[in-house]
Amino acid sequence: MEFSGDVVRSSSDMVWEKQEMADNGCFCMDLDSFGANLCPPHVWSVNILRLFKNITPKKGTLAFVTLLPLIFWSFVNINPPLLFNNDPILLWIHAPSTLEPNEEGLLLIEAWDPYERISSTYSGEIEFDIISYNVSTLSEFDRSDVEADLPSHYQFTGQIIGQGLIAPWYLPGGDNGYREFPVSISTVGIHYITLSDSYTGLTYWSNPIVVDDNGRDLFWGDVHGHSMLSDGSGMPSEAYFFAQNIAGLEFCSITDHGESLHIKNSWDALEQETNAAYAEDEFVALQGVEWTSSGGPHTPARGYGHFTCVVPGDTLPRISADIQKTPEDLWEYLDVFTADADIHALAIPHHTVRKAFIQDWTQVIETAHANEKYVRVAEAYSVHGSSLVNPYSPWSVVGSVNVPEQPVNGSSISAALRMGLRMGLIANGDGHDGFPGHSITHTGAYAGHQYPLTMDYARPSHPYPSGITGVFADELTRDSIFDALYARRTIACSDYGRPYIRFTINGVEPGDNGSTLQVSNSTSERTISLFIAQDGNPAAAFETAAKPLESGPVWSGEVQVFKNGKLWNSTPLEKEVSIMSWIDAEPITGANYTSSISKEDGDYIHEYSQDPVDVSILNTGGNDFYFIRIVFDTGRVCVIGPIWVEH
Repeated sequence: MEFSGDVVRSSSDMVWEKQEMADNGCFCMDLDSFGANLCPPHVWSVNILRLFKNITPKKGTLAFVTLLPLIFWSFVNINPPLLFNNDPILLWIHAPSTLEPNEEGLLLIEAWDPYERISSTYSGEIEFDIISYNVSTLSEFDRSDVEADLPSHYQFTGQIIGQGLIAPWYLPGGDNGYREFPVSISTVGIHYITLSDSYTGLTYWSNPIVVDDNGRDLFWGDVHGHSMLSDGSGMPSEAYFFAQNIAGLEFCSITDHGESLHIKNSWDALEQETNAAYAEDEFVALQGVEWTSSGGPHTPARGYGHFTCVVPGDTLPRISADIQKTPEDLWEYLDVFTADADIHALAIPHHTVRKAFIQDWTQVIETAHANEKYVRVAEAYSVHGSSLVNPYSPWSVVGSVNVPEQPVNGSSISAALRMGLRMGLIANGDGHDGFPGHSITHTGAYAGHQYPLTMDYARPSHPYPSGITGVFADELTRDSIFDALYARRTIACSDYGRPYIRFTINGVEPGDNGSTLQVSNSTSERTISLFIAQDGNPAAAFETAAKPLESGPVWSGEVQVFKNGKLWNSTPLEKEVSIMSWIDAEPITGANYTSSISKEDGDYIHEYSQDPVDVSILNTGGNDFYFIRIVFDTGRVCVIGPIWVEH
């Protein structure tokens, strides 16, 4: 087949060219045409040379200036190994934490690549089974004694070539590395779903499923994340989709920085997308916004810390540190907002030990109702690390980013508890990569070429995995989930893990009676009890992605009981399901904070504090408090509590 050598050119930029090619007779278009037939490389080279011959110095300069940002972006944001290495290395099994007998739940199975992303090429065959334990004796059931309706096996289908550009859930055809399966269990007990995988040759365990018809359900969520409405990635609707369908969360809140929402006038967009994501009994999306008093747009370099404000209603509070400039302004706004809407609100401090955003607890302490009404929980784990204890403390096992060069006392959550604040412990993401419930920036998978789109600087690596919070709630509704957070019926986990943990002192759990045990005198015995069923899935940790467990789950670790902010007891953890107890009969003494510093105009909690404080009130009023931290040998860390003891 031959073409004549005529050339037709118009005054527009579109140039179509037909050329007789002696060796192949291929029809080609110049580079400014779109959708050309594929041609051999040397044909493109001919056209490229012609294009450059027509470029004047002025046009060349303009082209260089225009392309320079794209070239720079490409060097920074395109990572070829990340772009093309999407091969599966392990399976992740997410099951409901609690079910009633015969209640149907959904089992979410995902194949992960080395960056904890779903592998769209996974095509293994899986076999289902179940391992079960008696909830009272912890003895393992015979398989024949367990009644469960499980799939028998399934063959996954996926793409031929994997990539890190398009999200698997947008790819046509096949399972693309993830699928949900219905499951129901009749036998009361603690159950693990296991999968034998033909592709990796390994057996995988799920998180525990507690089947019982008593008590509240355990739901998991992340109430701190960002979208491109502030300094995150993707739109809120995309983040909520990921949270529910990929991370397997039951509740979530996208809490963009109020200062950015104020500048962009994006309040309505966030409010509407959050309301659209809420589906009662299926997925809870809570309205939320972050008050960023330091380091944000139109805010000073130093401030009072950051508070994530979350509410159960359908109206987003218009909160911004360039509107409410001090914590007192924030409390006053929340007073009016909650009174008008007849609801409660939470103001959640986070990354409290980071030098750039170090927490000043003064305004929480000095305003009598701030702790009681708003600052009722604190974020112990996130992509920034841990704020539970001082990063220089001998009890610090996680650490934090951007810590001060020298120890700064009084910024950690534990120190605030010693000052007399009463806060429950939660964990969230504070993720900026558009993946609430399972941020992946700790794996190196933060390059800008990935989904979802980001237009801000905050996508780059965070060395820690994002955390999630478990809540014991009556039902999956906005009011019930928020009430559980507000009451402090929570578990904080440093990654996406979902262990089942119960902590009591003389039968009182976090959330009971204001998380407070009343005893008759200062030497009354306190029986501290812990029940834990570990998550069998691989864990993530500091700059460490999940890896396949060649020999099965690792169950070893350490249970640490903290009393008044100090390590009181440490006990080895060795089994997947354990019950432990300790007795404390030492006199109840309470705790206080004694590390304040003095300046000319008064005493301050620490050198970064904005205002002086009355140091005589920095104590627990003679009451003791306890929380339990579980440090797993896999790198996962969980904490539950506190419970206060009064006499």
